[in-house]
Amino acid sequence: MKRLPLFLVLIASGVLLLSTGCSTLHFTNPMPHFGMTIDSLPSFLEGTYIQKTDAGVDLMEIVFENDQHAQVFISSGFNKDSLNTLIAEARSDGDMITRRNGSYFIENPCFAKSKEVKQVGDYYFFSGDLAYDIKLTRGHPDGQLDWGDNEGVSKIRIRAKNGKYFLNIYEYKVWFTIVIQPTEEGLTLQKPEVKDSSLLSEGGKYDNLNWLHKQGDHDWISSPSDEELFEILEADDLFVSEYWLRISTNQPFNVGLLSLCIFLAVGFIMLAWDLIRKRN
Repeated sequence: MKRLPLFLVLIASGVLLLSTGCSTLHFTNPMPHFGMTIDSLPSFLEGTYIQKTDAGVDLMEIVFENDQHAQVFISSGFNKDSLNTLIAEARSDGDMITRRNGSYFIENPCFAKSKEVKQVGDYYFFSGDLAYDIKLTRGHPDGQLDWGDNEGVSKIRIRAKNGKYFLNIYEYKVWFTIVIQPTEEGLTLQKPEVKDSSLLSEGGKYDNLNWLHKQGDHDWISSPSDEELFEILEADDLFVSEYWLRISTNQPFNVGLLSLCIFLAVGFIMLAWDLIRKRN
């Protein structure tokens, strides 16, 4: 059976690798306690984003089916030299490579369909695999998150407070919370991963918190008040922040707005022409 080149495996799966050895915060209840429950997805989420890290650059595409259903695709990026290496290795393995509309397409028996490699700025990305499939039900507090690749489905509950959106994911009888905040440049995501475990050790900054309890080697269970939650979010040492830059939007083209702009532009030109004629 024909195997996938090692280089291709590393590039295609790199974004899915999770860090190990980190302490993770889980919550006994959805956060925040007194946040507004959201039963439709906020429109600002839809679009394409990139995140630059020490390891390289990642691409995230959020595609809306409607305000109740969205899919999130994520992939790792690589530069021109890596692309040339990828193409040379794939060709030496007998794969078929074609180029259409500025993208490369690689045919390999390990792929259910051809794999697209597209250029975004100075980087190249594989077409992202489905990472999350999110579905909400209007009028119902709970939705579901499909992890993709047959990894299972989790219950979710989305709440909003103070300009932040909280994606609460229920697993193993506790909640894992991702905080999403829109910015002028894109999105800031905060995940409950402890940067420095000494903060939670005896004598550490958070040693005396009565709402934080140890469970297992790398997990902590917490139940902070809303005020305490926003304090630790501001401190940014029990959460890891990711900064995603928006590079495009997938929202429908606003024909009405374009028509208004054209109408105003034509009116301005006609007014200017009339003033010029009167002066002459």
